[in-house]
Amino acid sequence: MRLSFHSLLTAMLALLVSACSEERHKLDEVAFLNTPQLTLKLVRYDEVLLFSYDGEIYVTQCGSSNSKGLPPSDVSEAGWRVIDHESAIGSKSASSVLVACAAADRDDNSRSTTGALQTR
Repeated sequence: MRLSFHSLLTAMLALLVSACSEERHKLDEVAFLNTPQLTLKLVRYDEVLLFSYDGEIYVTQCGSSNSKGLPPSDVSEAGWRVIDHESAIGSKSASSVLVACAAADRDDNSRSTTGALQTR
């Protein structure tokens, strides 16, 4: 059977689109502040960005009455606002990332000046 040029081009474009898409899977999460008005949590994801990044990331999220109506995003469920996200390559759990963030904040007084989080 002979493939037409159009069929071959369509198949190649479909392959290219699927190869260039990003993948993100939720691994685990830990809430680190829970009050009647506000909940803060750290969520860890496995993320694959073709030719760019392959590993764990963490996302800090806030849930409150102000965020209740927010739609879901690629790194948050409905009703949660993303505060920050960083690399967490080699992390074993959301709890271990939280401990590492707390230590980095104590050491540097600002996690944003240290770049990607090292949890190994």
